[in-house]
Amino acid sequence: MKPFYIATTTQMKELDRRAIEERGIPSLELMENAATHVVEKACELVEKNKLEKRVAIFCSQGNNGGDGVAAARLLRSRGYEVRCFLSGNREKMTGDCRANEERLVAVGGALEDLTEITDDVRAWVDGCGCIIDALFGFGLARDLMGIFADIVEMINERRNENCMVVSCDFPSGVNGDTGEIMGCAVKADLTVTFSCGKPGLFTPPGAMYSRKVDIVDIGIPADLYAEVGIKPAKPLVGQAGEFGSDAEFYKG
Repeated sequence: MKPFYIATTTQMKELDRRAIEERGIPSLELMENAATHVVEKACELVEKNKLEKRVAIFCSQGNNGGDGVAAARLLRSRGYEVRCFLSGNREKMTGDCRANEERLVAVGGALEDLTEITDDVRAWVDGCGCIIDALFGFGLARDLMGIFADIVEMINERRNENCMVVSCDFPSGVNGDTGEIMGCAVKADLTVTFSCGKPGLFTPPGAMYSRKVDIVDIGIPADLYAEVGIKPAKPLVGQAGEFGSDAEFYKG
């Protein structure tokens, strides 16, 4: 059985920082690797279940949103119909999120500003075979309100056997360390989480929102894990939740 790691939000931030600042791995490269995995998993779901190759991606201005914007470009290259929406403050977009918007625009796509749920947006979502949630990652520290809560409600209403939901790294609205629901949260069919598992993915009620969890390698050197105190987790059988790796559930 391959090693399986659980990391707190603090450990993950330090892991990312060291990979970028000390090992010189470009953050855009890590983001591209993350988005590639999300797209591969989303396409597997769509094609296996014979769903419409039409996707809505919801992003915020942070790096989780950048994953979603990169995924939009990669899905377009596979022939999918894609609309990618930005909610939040465009002026506060991270550099990597902005760079991915430029790449998306360069291939004919667009990052559409979304400040309210219009009939046009709802009609698009109603015709989708997949929705990608790239609003907030594991570091969310406040309850979702306003447009973000409206988007979560719409995603959860649309999710059914004809439309599957994939969350980037974390279902938006789930606390990364505790599994607490921050006001409301996306109910994912699949959560593609990066580098390590996080406690909130496997702790109720978060485990019921993350559902099947697939942990993917985005290119962070394995020796960095021990340097920041991230240790292999212990398998725990018979718990709610499902992994896309070697066991159904783990506990750190």
